[in-house]
Amino acid sequence: MPANDALSVAEALHRRRSVRAFSDRPIDRAVLARVFADAQRAPSGGNLQPWQVTVVTGERWERVLRGADPRAMRDVADTIRGKIGRPVAEEDDVQWADMGMWLQSVMLLLVEHGLASCPQECWAMYGATIRHELELGDDQILFTGLAIGHADAAAGAKLAIVVTPLATSGWPRLVDRVTCRTTPGAHIDAVVTEAGIAINPRRADLLERARQAGLPVMPLEAMRALCPPPRGPGRAGGDAPVVAVCEYRDGRVIDLVRQVPG
Repeated sequence: MPANDALSVAEALHRRRSVRAFSDRPIDRAVLARVFADAQRAPSGGNLQPWQVTVVTGERWERVLRGADPRAMRDVADTIRGKIGRPVAEEDDVQWADMGMWLQSVMLLLVEHGLASCPQECWAMYGATIRHELELGDDQILFTGLAIGHADAAAGAKLAIVVTPLATSGWPRLVDRVTCRTTPGAHIDAVVTEAGIAINPRRADLLERARQAGLPVMPLEAMRALCPPPRGPGRAGGDAPVVAVCEYRDGRVIDLVRQVPG
């Protein structure tokens, strides 16, 4: 999702969701610093601000993953059941409400900056690993993990479809050469127009099922031949000034937008 400085609190609340698939696109550390600095305004009893943050990336994060024993999760249910109905002991006197308000503040601020997140309290089950890798002191309690990144909206998608008319206002929608590439064509499974459906040759399974269903399948070349002739100035030359870049969902720059003379 794009960053939006004009985003209202209500809009941020509606947009925020727990995302479990992220692209490889790196996060600007300055943005994270800004988010955590702004989150310091979250309320807390006595203004104690009990939260502490450790950002884990790269090799350190890989070590955390390697040290997280999946068997530790088997006792989660018993651990939770053992705590239900138990009186609050002195050692439980932690400002959990303050932590929750701070965490929500962080997640909403991430939405404002176009970043996705997912709170993960399950990391508390790997306390020994986390405490060792992050060098936490005995006076610190692991409250939660928070995955942060650029959402990979297409992760897990079994079918990528482009729906488009053959032409719009006389401009062809299917051309041999585009002026700006935003998605690699190899990642598109089907193109649907009023003339029929063109299916990527790599998806032989999809092509067979479409034919069995009696759908109007046709080659992309035949579909393109039905479009009107190309119009416009075409792609700007390689020496024209770059005014923007096109990043794919994995963070790769797949095209440049250059200024068109005129």
